[in-house]
Amino acid sequence: MSENAAIKAPAVPAEPQSAAMPPRMDTSDWMLLAVSAAACFLYVFAHTAFGAYLPGIGLTITHWALLAALLTCLRSKGRLRVRRNGRGWFLLTLAVLLGGCYGIFSDNTLRWMNLPVLALLTVQAVYALTGREDRDPLSVSAFFAAFRGFFSSLFRHWPVPFRALAVREKRREGTAAEVVIGLIISVPILTVALLLLASADEVFGGFLQRGFDSVMQADGSLLLRPVFALLLTLMLFSRLYQVMTPADAAAVRESADHRGSGITVAVILAGLDLVYGAFAVVQIRYLFMGIASVHMAGGYAAYARSGFFQLVALAVLTLLLICPALSVFRKHRVVRVLCALTALLTVVIDVSAFFRMRTYIEAYGLSLLRTLTLWAMAMILLCLLAVLVKAFRPGMAVSPAVAAVVLGTWVALNYANVDRIVAVDQVSRYNAGKTEWTTISQLISDQSPDALPAYALLANEGDREEARKVIRKTYLTDAGGRTRPSAYDWSFTWLWVDQ
Repeated sequence: MSENAAIKAPAVPAEPQSAAMPPRMDTSDWMLLAVSAAACFLYVFAHTAFGAYLPGIGLTITHWALLAALLTCLRSKGRLRVRRNGRGWFLLTLAVLLGGCYGIFSDNTLRWMNLPVLALLTVQAVYALTGREDRDPLSVSAFFAAFRGFFSSLFRHWPVPFRALAVREKRREGTAAEVVIGLIISVPILTVALLLLASADEVFGGFLQRGFDSVMQADGSLLLRPVFALLLTLMLFSRLYQVMTPADAAAVRESADHRGSGITVAVILAGLDLVYGAFAVVQIRYLFMGIASVHMAGGYAAYARSGFFQLVALAVLTLLLICPALSVFRKHRVVRVLCALTALLTVVIDVSAFFRMRTYIEAYGLSLLRTLTLWAMAMILLCLLAVLVKAFRPGMAVSPAVAAVVLGTWVALNYANVDRIVAVDQVSRYNAGKTEWTTISQLISDQSPDALPAYALLANEGDREEARKVIRKTYLTDAGGRTRPSAYDWSFTWLWVDQ
């Protein structure tokens, strides 16, 4: 009897594959879409896209609101792992602090440079707090994976809200179609009604005519902005939805042991070591010891004050070569030894760049670019030392510590107010008679309001009054071109302008 019942029972349809299932958006997902739309429409209508300033306090508030909404949604899904997750909280703290820089400081260069760092910190913090991946969020592989999937994630989930709406409409038996049909039919009816009312009442007709004229004379960009805001909304939601989606546990990672191609890398590194070795000999003889360089064109001072940017760029390129080689071929002893030798010789290049930069700063003082280059030199040296450790101890995880130092010092550098540091250095040089007034005047015109308090340190009262004139001309007149930013682009350092 049981066998016949089993035969006659209707077959249960198999559970569809996750890839074929229609997307489902719960309340938290819709809330995330709404917050994304609010952020993007606020940006498009409150920020001047081609103005002189990048987003300021508006971006700070937007970033914090998006981060809070994202964490709230994840918590409602039960996916937050907040206990014993020190690295996740560390990354989250850095993301919040770096986002706050937009509302405090107003240097456009740093605002540009902070954008990718802020995006990376935010995503890695969320990954760490949700346990989305089993990799260390501060490891090189985790950062590379986040960067690799960033651009595709901006477009991958665009259809999700539309498909979710389509599924909901099927359950509502075509409500949306009925609304669309009603709107189409109402257009001619409303047109006839408005024409008749306008002709019947002169005042109403005047209101209607003025409204029509204002629409026809409106800026064309007002029609494009909503479209642009909608596209940004879809991109932002797609990215956030990707962050909230659990990673595919079945993803297979490639093996890091490629013995067959290790010889090619070894040959490349050996040739590089020969060139770097010759360069190191020249640096020791001509730069560090100064032998015979005084007889060169321009003398030793001119020789020592040039070439630092090229050397820093070369050191960065070398790191981009030896770090992947050391990771992929960590079981090849020859490759590890050559990577260590390359790193050691690159230390000489880094020290040479620092020596030249120090000499240049002694002659001309600090600038934003020179200050950032000094920070980059210190971080390059740290990475080179980490490569040396990794070459002799391949099993040691050094990249999380290096990443923590690099990210932490970058946020600290932003809060140190680099523009003010530069201005204080140049004012001290002026007070000591090492620079001219034209340098100070040009600095006031070029820098952001972050640096303004430094000019109160001018020793002479006449110089301070002259600095105030340049500040008023730069920020408080039309001739300076420094119009006040909008509320979205404003930062607290603009308060110095009013003092």
